[in-house]
Amino acid sequence: MMKRLFLPIVVAFGALCLQACDTDSPAPSPEVARDVLARVNGEAIYASDFRQDLSAIRVDDPEGAPIGLADMVQLRNLLKDQVDRRLFLQAAEAKKVVVSAAQVEVAYRRMRAGWENEAFQAVLDKRSISVAGLKRELRESLTVQQYLLDYIYARIAITDQEITAYLEENPERLFKPATVRVLQVVVASREKAKEVAREIRRGLSFEDAAMQHSLSPEGKSGGDLGFFARGTMPVVFERAFTMWPGQVSEILESDYGFHLLKLLEKRPEEELPLMSVRDEVEEELLRKKQREAMRKTIEQLRASAALEMPSEEDLEKFMRP
Repeated sequence: MMKRLFLPIVVAFGALCLQACDTDSPAPSPEVARDVLARVNGEAIYASDFRQDLSAIRVDDPEGAPIGLADMVQLRNLLKDQVDRRLFLQAAEAKKVVVSAAQVEVAYRRMRAGWENEAFQAVLDKRSISVAGLKRELRESLTVQQYLLDYIYARIAITDQEITAYLEENPERLFKPATVRVLQVVVASREKAKEVAREIRRGLSFEDAAMQHSLSPEGKSGGDLGFFARGTMPVVFERAFTMWPGQVSEILESDYGFHLLKLLEKRPEEELPLMSVRDEVEEELLRKKQREAMRKTIEQLRASAALEMPSEEDLEKFMRP
């Protein structure tokens, strides 16, 4: 059984509309020095461009204080992403991977969809990105994606034997766990919870009690938490699995306050259709193989590349305005 999936290159590119640099900006005047931050097989990464990529994450201290350890780690990670992007693009160029203007336009329109003109322009202005520059970033992203699809992911497949072995090791995947549907009222004190419990015993509906007294957001809709399985909610809600439909719990205390629960419905464990589970497992295993293939590819590209990287001191110096 074979299926090809597209794995977004999140690590290499992040959110393009937030971190893309404006390569459409005018060339700097001779008076403006373009310090080279790093080189990837001779191709320069400029400090000025890198600062633009960091504009969404303010790591610079305006007072000139030393960059903290956490910020330095962040800088290193972002620089690594920049280097990885250059390596992927160089590998794609070597394979003569070409992305058409039509593909770029489709990607741009998809990104642009749903945005009002002024709101979209505000995002571009905030990040100093022109539409042309954004489209160039999209072209780079699509180029690397196409390279990975054609030359790295093309030979990856998941066999029936791998799916069967996974399901034998994880038999719980063949079943949908038991779930409960619960209403809750949560208040700030035990005394308030006692007062609400008395009102319910006297005839106030649990839904009305939630709307009148509950501090949690779902209180406005009668306290309905919907269906959930064991282990997916805070431990206080485990009590619901020992209740019967229609039962109202005793007062339960948690870090969130004091709770009253009402069990509406229980659904037993359900065996899932084998084919639907196999399809999900196949996708998960394929994505895992794709991630591993991408990791190995960038390791190989790095191992064979000529990289000139800044020291910690130089990196901090370059990042100062």
